[in-house]
Amino acid sequence: MFEKTYEAMFVLDTSTKPLEVLQEEVRQLLERHGGKILKAEKWTERRLAYTIARKKRGTYYLVFFSAPASAIAPLNGEIRMREAILRALILENPAGEKSRIPTPPEEGDRPGAIIRPERDAFPAGIGH
Repeated sequence: MFEKTYEAMFVLDTSTKPLEVLQEEVRQLLERHGGKILKAEKWTERRLAYTIARKKRGTYYLVFFSAPASAIAPLNGEIRMREAILRALILENPAGEKSRIPTPPEEGDRPGAIIRPERDAFPAGIGH
């Protein structure tokens, strides 16, 4: 069976269970679908951009893992049924565990904010 490497970001609800318990549940969930965790780290806890399941805060948990490609669809289905997992995004990551874990954004940063270059960064008549 051909395995690929993936990067997954889970938004966990730590108001019902401790983070360590939820991390173990994620590990068991991945292993049940043939996955093997390469690297995992609590990324940050922050206020959500919008309410999810009546929750205003979530803990972001970043996991790099390998799994058969055929396991991702059933894994996503089971993730959606878990109340403690508010959101999850799984992406194929060819770099695997060599990927650098990014620095979390600051709490005050607006999600989806557009960064605009200064007006004088463009030569006269271009970009305006």
